[in-house]
Amino acid sequence: MNRLRSGCRHGFGRIARQAVLPLAAVLLWHSLASAQEPEFPADSVATPPLITSVVITGNRQTKPHIILREIKSQVGTPFDPAVVEADRMRLLNLRLFSRVDIAGVPVADGVQLVISLEEAWYIYPYPIFFMNDRDWGKLSYGAGLLHYNFRGRRETLAVSGWAGYNPALQLDYGNPWMFNHANLFGRWNFYTQTVRNRFLTTARQEVNEKRWGGMFTLGRRFGLFNFFSLGFGYSSLRFDPQQVRNPRNNELLDLSGEDNRASVIASYLYDARDFYEYPRGGSYVNLWAKRVGFTPAAQRYWRYGVDVRRYRKIYQGVALAARGMADLSSRRVPLDDLVNFGFRHRIRGHFYRQLHGENLALTSVELRVPLIPLRYHRLEQTRLFQDSLLESRRRF
Repeated sequence: MNRLRSGCRHGFGRIARQAVLPLAAVLLWHSLASAQEPEFPADSVATPPLITSVVITGNRQTKPHIILREIKSQVGTPFDPAVVEADRMRLLNLRLFSRVDIAGVPVADGVQLVISLEEAWYIYPYPIFFMNDRDWGKLSYGAGLLHYNFRGRRETLAVSGWAGYNPALQLDYGNPWMFNHANLFGRWNFYTQTVRNRFLTTARQEVNEKRWGGMFTLGRRFGLFNFFSLGFGYSSLRFDPQQVRNPRNNELLDLSGEDNRASVIASYLYDARDFYEYPRGGSYVNLWAKRVGFTPAAQRYWRYGVDVRRYRKIYQGVALAARGMADLSSRRVPLDDLVNFGFRHRIRGHFYRQLHGENLALTSVELRVPLIPLRYHRLEQTRLFQDSLLESRRRF
C-alpha cells in the first residue's frame, strides 16, 4: 500500500502536516516494537563466558581494524550468541565479504572468538546500460570502474561515464575512516553531464542543460549506528535561452541561460538495519536540512527531509516493513531541484501519472516474503588454470 503527495500548489505547511501523520505512525510502531523486545533479569541466566581473544582469518586485503571496529564482541566482553549474530550481519553490510562466519571456541579461561571471512572481488569493471524515465527511447550506455576496498581500508574509488541519453562523466572517492580513532569519514565527488530538461522539452522544443558540479562531505560516526555529516556543494547549469520558445508560466525559470549555485547540507543518520541488501529487522532514520544560495544575487531557499523506515520479523523469513518520508521546501525552487513522481519512481495504481513540485510526502507498507534462500558458491582455481596463468606470465 502506498500513498504519495506531490505538487507545486500545495503549501509548505499543508504538505508538512500531511507528512507528520505517516511519519508519526512509523515512529510509534518503532517505539512499540522496541518496547516489546523481551528482557530477562540478570540472575535468570547463567553468567556467560568472557571473550579472551579474537582471531580473524581470510582477510587477505582488508585491514584487521576495519573488521574489529564493526563488532560489539571485543576482548573482555561476554560471549552472547545474539550479539555475535548481529556482528556477523554488520560485517556483511560492509560489502567487503561474500561470506562471514563467527564461532566461539572454548578455551581454559573463556572463549576465543574466531571470525572466518571470504573476501569478495573489490575491483569491478562493469558495463553501463540503462533506460531513463522507463522509456526505451531514452537509453544510456557506457562503462565504469569501481574499487570497493582501496588500500584495504574500505575506501571507495570509482569512475564512470556513459553516452546516449543524458551523457555524463562521474568521479567519486570515499573514505569511511579518517585520522584513525577520530571516527571521521569523508567523500568527494565530481560530475559533468548534459541533461534534457524533462519539464520544458516538448514535441515543439528540446531544451538541453550543461551541468557540472561536485560535493565534499565530512562527517563523524558515533558508535555503530549514528552518523552526522556536513556537505558542501557547488553546481553550475547552462542552457541556450533560444531553445525555450514556449516557457511554462507556472515554473520558475531563469531565462538568462546560466545558474551557479552553492549549497550546504547537514544530515543525521541512524541505521540499525540487520542486512542492508534486504532488511527484515531494525530501523532506519535520516534527517537532513539543505541551504541553497548565499549571495544576494543567488536564489536562496531551504529544503528539509526526513526518511523513517521500520522492519519487523513476523514468522521465520517473513517480515513487515513500513516507511514514511518527506522532501519539503519553504518556497519555490528552480526547475532542476523539483521533486517528481512518475519517472524513475512510480507507484502501483498510478504508474503512468507524472507529478512534480516543491514538496513530496510518501508512505508505504509492505509484506516481505523471501522466495529464494541465500546460497554460497565458491569457485576454486584449478591446477590447469594456475599452470596456464604461470605460462602466460613467462611469455610476457
